[in-house]
Amino acid sequence: MKKVIVEVKQSYYNILTEISNHKLRTPQNIIRNDTGKVQRAEKISEMNLGLGKLKNAKLMAYGCNKFLLTVIVDTHNTDYSLAMGLETELQSFW
Repeated sequence: MKKVIVEVKQSYYNILTEISNHKLRTPQNIIRNDTGKVQRAEKISEMNLGLGKLKNAKLMAYGCNKFLLTVIVDTHNTDYSLAMGLETELQSFW
């Protein structure tokens, strides 16, 4: 029975590799899945930016962008109007 399972797995993995667009990456992913060494991205469900907890992904992204713009202005003595222009461009993506 063990030989049958090994052969079925082997043929399944061969098929996955043959139909894959990434022939080198597919065996690596198979090994990671079999060994349990899969790296999963951690999802952030909420963020505290000082004004309260944000749970909406778009608001979290906007808050981070606004924070980074503030850091740019403070660190590099950049003209605040230039940073606000960047903020306006960022808002156009929403």
